[in-house]
Order: sequence, then C-alpha cells, then structure tokens
Amino acid sequence: MISSSYMSEPFNGRRTRITEIGTVTVAEPFERTNHFETACNYEVVRVPAGTYPVRLCWAAGTKWVMVGYEGERVDYHYVNRLFTATSLAPKQGIGEPARCASQLYAYQAAEAFATKDEWELAEDWSLGSEERTYSDGRPYTAWHLVSPDGERVAI
Repeated sequence: MISSSYMSEPFNGRRTRITEIGTVTVAEPFERTNHFETACNYEVVRVPAGTYPVRLCWAAGTKWVMVGYEGERVDYHYVNRLFTATSLAPKQGIGEPARCASQLYAYQAAEAFATKDEWELAEDWSLGSEERTYSDGRPYTAWHLVSPDGERVAI
C-alpha cells in the first residue's frame, strides 16, 4: 500500500489534511460506545472483524492519528428531557450502519506499527526510534513516524 493524502471539507472554518498511512486488521468483532453532547446520550457500535485504515491528520498545527471503523448500531440511548432521565426516547436506528474511531498520538501509532503484527505501515512511510531514559534512569524506546519526504512525526 502506498499512502494517499486529501483535504477534508471545512469544519469550523478549518480544513484537515488527511493521509492514509497504513491499516490495522481486527481479528475479533468488538463494541465501541460513541458519546454525544451529554454523558447520558450515546450509541453502541459493533465493529466486525476486518481491515481498517489508519490516518494521520493535520489541522491548525496539530497532528493526530485516527483509526476509523465502520459497523452497525446495536444500542442507542437518548434522554429527551433536560435534567431528568425519566423519559427515554425510543431506540432509533438499531441495525443501521454507524461509524466510530480510535484516536492516538503519533508515537503510539508508531509503536503499534513496530510491535504489533496486525498493524501494517504504508510502503512509503517508515519508522524511527531512539533509546532514551526516564528521569529515574529506566530506559525506554521513543518511536516516531517518518513521512516520505523525511519529516519526523512524533507527538
């Protein structure tokens, strides 16, 4: 796989540059909860086994990595009264397609690409690492992504 980039539609006056830098293969189905405006409003999405894109996003000087999943809504909870949970709206859209995502720092994604078999990095991207020590003297490996033009992405 070769990475591909595109610009997203404007959101709050900003556009996001999105680059697909790899994939992650999910072996077992799992469920993810999407929370909305308040904690009592949420949906549960069941994500089937499959391969999903890993995207590096840049917007307003900030970079993050996002794994987007496609699944189906298996539960929906919406309270239709403010300040009381006595009146629940009927469950809507059960069984309909839904999306959810996992957000990571670039260094977390780089470590996953380096250490987990189910993560596959695009051919034109590479990984870098350096050995460091914590303030108490314990060693650790600091991972980072390296773009095709040589830019180091580590957050």
